[in-house]
Amino acid sequence: MTAPRPRPRTGSYAAVMSSDEAADGAPAAVQSVVRAHVDDLLDRAAAAGHRLEPRPVVEVLPGRGHSSSRPATSREAAAVLVGRDLLDAPPAVQRWGLAHEVAHLLPSPATARGHLGPWLGTVAAVATLVAAAAAVASAVALATAPGVAPMPPWLPLVSVAGVVVLWLVLQRMRRQLETAVDVATAAVFGLVLPPEGVQWLTTAEGTVSRRLPVLLRTHPRPAARRRTGLDTLG
Repeated sequence: MTAPRPRPRTGSYAAVMSSDEAADGAPAAVQSVVRAHVDDLLDRAAAAGHRLEPRPVVEVLPGRGHSSSRPATSREAAAVLVGRDLLDAPPAVQRWGLAHEVAHLLPSPATARGHLGPWLGTVAAVATLVAAAAAVASAVALATAPGVAPMPPWLPLVSVAGVVVLWLVLQRMRRQLETAVDVATAAVFGLVLPPEGVQWLTTAEGTVSRRLPVLLRTHPRPAARRRTGLDTLG
């Protein structure tokens, strides 16, 4: 029987994760602290019946990298990627954010579709470009083919509408995936986006992003994400 891993102290986590010197000059110090927290989260997930083996690697991204998770592939192990956005967040947001990224990787029904999350942005971009290219090619072919009647004026509009609908559907799928992971973060780890996290995420989104209608967003609004967690905990 192996001895349980010691739980990292919140104070040391916040101090190291918030330190500019540690983030820029001593990434190994940051990585060891994050690794300890990831191990703690994985132990808690395993105790709840959501074991993840092999354990994901932890990478602290250089510069202003954005935190995310990377599912395992035939060439790479699963990974929790910690960027400066999380390093600069308030301690309570750091804990929730790290748990959220781990939840993306959990082999549970609630997050099974979450493994597609990192790829949906690429899929959305490629699918939209392909659809747009096909629409333009069809329109040009109809307009230039000899002996063919003039192209109906509504055809380009229909083609563009189809591309827009496809993009909106893919955006909705991404929001659903993030909501499923938020549910898992609350259900497995008991962590909900804290009130200061709502304000912090809203500020981090920037003026343009925070004003976008929900149907154009890749993530639910921060306040909605907090409500999701609270509703999950009951």
